[in-house]
Amino acid sequence: MFKDEHGAHDFPLIVIFGVFIAFLLTLIFVNIYSQQLGTRVEEQAEDLVEDLTQTAFQSFTSGSLSTVSLPTDIGGSPYTLEVLDNSAFLVTIISGQKAGSEYLSVSTVQLSVENSDFKPGGTVYFLRAADNLIVSSSTIQYSPTPLPTQVSTTPPDFYEFAKENGVEAAGLAEAFFTAMENYQIDDLTGYWWEGDNLLVKISLENGSQVGLKVNFVENSTSVGAVENAAIVSEVAESAVMDEVLTCPSLENAWLSGWFYSPSDVLNHLSSRTWRRSSDNSIVSVPGNAEISAAAVTTNVSTYPTWRVTFPGYIIYYRAMPWWELENTPGFLFQSSPELIPVL
Repeated sequence: MFKDEHGAHDFPLIVIFGVFIAFLLTLIFVNIYSQQLGTRVEEQAEDLVEDLTQTAFQSFTSGSLSTVSLPTDIGGSPYTLEVLDNSAFLVTIISGQKAGSEYLSVSTVQLSVENSDFKPGGTVYFLRAADNLIVSSSTIQYSPTPLPTQVSTTPPDFYEFAKENGVEAAGLAEAFFTAMENYQIDDLTGYWWEGDNLLVKISLENGSQVGLKVNFVENSTSVGAVENAAIVSEVAESAVMDEVLTCPSLENAWLSGWFYSPSDVLNHLSSRTWRRSSDNSIVSVPGNAEISAAAVTTNVSTYPTWRVTFPGYIIYYRAMPWWELENTPGFLFQSSPELIPVL
């Protein structure tokens, strides 16, 4: 009797204990599974932001268009992607595991967002533009800053003058655009040589005149096809001379697109991506590069140009476009080290 009664009382206790153990194990398994899901969300989110920053860096250094395909979810959880302060990628988990969690990765290159409509399952596009990296949720259409176009099919008088007087044209251009920064100018009036210095006479809008002295330095170091260069080294105020040689209107040539200003050239060069031909390294022309006028001599002729320099590089770029009806080649671009445009 005692054993039967004892066994009868033990049976429901065993069942209750078994149910409790099963419930406890279920909680443990659910907790472990939840932790695993949370860990998977963290890992996938961190991998995504790291992939974005690495691809951004690789696209910047290679100069090529790169993409990253976005997952439809992260560990089964919905998410958002945004670029913060043009410098970092941020993934935020909306709901589910790790809801509200944020994962950030800072880019080593400056980012410029073109289209910020980043959606799960979509694509992120990367393309270098000068010293920035364009980031977009749609295909990137990038065009460098264009140079002014010619508004007339026939060159103005200053074009012919510059063809025959490359050094004078370079000096006059430096004086003209320098004067624009300090005076309300009308146009060039004329010039005169005093030794190795070019004296320039400029008329102002108020009817008065100002004189500038342009100094040159000779440089015979070859830069590509450039054999020699007369480089403007200084522009200073001088007395206004009565006797001068007249010259055609540079203002007319500039306004009609037949002569480029230093800002035109620098904006154009710095908006493009360049590749160094010796090792295919990507190079960008900084927007604050030094620029001055120079007359360069090749085995063909002497041309007015703009000389752009920044650490380790020298670029000579044309100061004016070349007329399509010319029967001799014009000057376009020479550099040291040799650079090839990518975009």
